[in-house]
Amino acid sequence: MGKRKFNFKNGNFYHIYNRGVDKRDIFIDKDDLNYFLDRMKDFNSTENFGGVYHQNLPINLKLISKASKLVEIVAFAVISNHFHMILKQKEDNGITNFMHKVGTGFTKFFNKKYNRNGSLFQGKFKAVEIRDEGHLSYLSAYVNLNDKVHKINNNNLIRTSWSEYKAGIGDSLCVVKEVLKLFKGRESYKKYALEELKHILKERYTDKDKKDFLD
Repeated sequence: MGKRKFNFKNGNFYHIYNRGVDKRDIFIDKDDLNYFLDRMKDFNSTENFGGVYHQNLPINLKLISKASKLVEIVAFAVISNHFHMILKQKEDNGITNFMHKVGTGFTKFFNKKYNRNGSLFQGKFKAVEIRDEGHLSYLSAYVNLNDKVHKINNNNLIRTSWSEYKAGIGDSLCVVKEVLKLFKGRESYKKYALEELKHILKERYTDKDKKDFLD
């Protein structure tokens, strides 16, 4: 794959996404989803964690570190055969290092669990530079409601940051304030996101399909 047309810059936002090679499922069960999200927490650090055992220790048992985060995770969607993230780079090469660690770590876990070899993801992760606040708002809605965009109802194989946005809070994984500060409050954002979803569905599906799904 060719070189990117832009360089990741500290303080800028990017839409990051990828899917399974040959469009295969990369999250087979809830444990796979949870492992991927746990690694998003563990690997978001300028410090390296060694080994699967250390990765799986409860957070309060890990060594307390003053290492910086590589990125801020602004929104995410992890859905059976693909994922989306909105990331804000905090350290030089932060996004590249973060995605390399997460992708490599999860591929090793997946291949060992399912007795397979080779690449799991469809090449290098895809990245779109987010141009302005309007672009950030729109893409956050797209990512937060990505299961509805794709009309996926299997909740066992879906994890998104939508619940955090509705509650107006973020945990140690997601920094929702980066988007919520653009709105008057969480209800204002919720209304905006659902309206954007209607526009997206209108472009993708018939009115009947849209109504049946939203109902």
